[in-house]
Amino acid sequence: TRWLDSTIVPNAEDITIEQCMNMTSGLYSYTEDPLLGDLHVPSAFFFDLGEEIALRAAPDDHPLAVAARLTSSVEVVCWSAAVAMAWMLWEVASAREQLKGHLVLGLDWLVVPSTIAMLTAIAFGGLMGLPKLRNTIGGWHKAAGSFLLPLLVWCFVSYVPFVWHPKVQVTEPGGVDYFQVGMLVDKAQFADESAYAKEQGLALPAGVPANPIYLPAPDEVAQAFYTGFTKAPVQKDAPWLHESLWHSIQIIFWGFVLSSLVGVPLGILAGTYASLGRLSEPFIEFFRYLPAPAFGALAVAILGIYDGPKIAIIVIGTLFQQVLIIANTTRKLEATIVEAARTLGTRGLKLLTKVVVPGILPDLYRDQRILLGWAWTYLIVAELIGTSSGITWYITQQARYQHFDNVYAAIMIIGIIGFGTDLVLARLGRRLFPWDRSQDRR
Repeated sequence: TRWLDSTIVPNAEDITIEQCMNMTSGLYSYTEDPLLGDLHVPSAFFFDLGEEIALRAAPDDHPLAVAARLTSSVEVVCWSAAVAMAWMLWEVASAREQLKGHLVLGLDWLVVPSTIAMLTAIAFGGLMGLPKLRNTIGGWHKAAGSFLLPLLVWCFVSYVPFVWHPKVQVTEPGGVDYFQVGMLVDKAQFADESAYAKEQGLALPAGVPANPIYLPAPDEVAQAFYTGFTKAPVQKDAPWLHESLWHSIQIIFWGFVLSSLVGVPLGILAGTYASLGRLSEPFIEFFRYLPAPAFGALAVAILGIYDGPKIAIIVIGTLFQQVLIIANTTRKLEATIVEAARTLGTRGLKLLTKVVVPGILPDLYRDQRILLGWAWTYLIVAELIGTSSGITWYITQQARYQHFDNVYAAIMIIGIIGFGTDLVLARLGRRLFPWDRSQDRR
């Protein structure tokens, strides 16, 4: 059989079942299998290792082997069906402009079964295929599933006519004077006007079920996502989307850097020396409950109306939490390590740089990743202070003209950048701190 965890047995690829049993004998978990006899394996990889050994040792007609082949087949079929149904829904969404004026319920034979089939495929694919995918691609299927399920709900609400759709989009105004093609009206209002037109012998209006303007369909948001980077702004002096985005990234960068320059050293000192912690933390505990936007007017008065107050809000929003979190992380360092260093004569700056900081570095790095996400949550509020700028200006401008597809696209861009940055930092952390086993459980 093949050893599943090369970090536990370095440079070991293929071992026998007997060697595996000997190496894992006397550890945490215990099971009996009619094929393998008594098997002792660590509980952390008990299921994966036990399943792999049993499947490789089982004959072709053994139930375990049959179940493995069935699971693999169902997994391929379900995920393939999910991709096919997703493509089908995308084609329907792309053709919506050409289908206006036709009876939307006539598409139920395509839209509704497609959506239900896709949901079913994803559910079966997750239930049947996830254990095997976990061994091959290391959990990325869970990340994809966590995004895919909300997207499926969004598609279901957007494309299936009998799900919500409280509005009617006018395709033919008929004899109603104020109706216009593309106009959204409530269903009750549309029904009243249709009844009145019928009574008066006028041409009946026609329309299709629609959602409110503030809930665009996924294909509209995807198109806005693309055109935001390729189409010039309507206003001549308005910045491009990527220019607004870059400005916001700079605000986040400088705000978080300034916060870290003060918060990280202060947090380490407060966590290492109890007297300094007792002196500083009560005030910091008080200050962290004060909302950062409340200092907006004061920041504008001191720093002007441009980027200064925006950076200050990011600093205020993250600094005090940063000090407390890092101080708490520093206190979790094993006291025996610090006591041993002090017994050997290590004091002052040398104690911090040679013992404390190296001991907490993986956890400190992880804290900074979390706090960087915290800084992003203050971005919109910060950019509203003084002159509106950055991605916030773009969002408010698009909302003012009711271009909510652009609003959704801009909000998603923020999430993509933040999430992508966190993934890169997480991967970098595994390279910088390979001895930190806690990262492997994430």
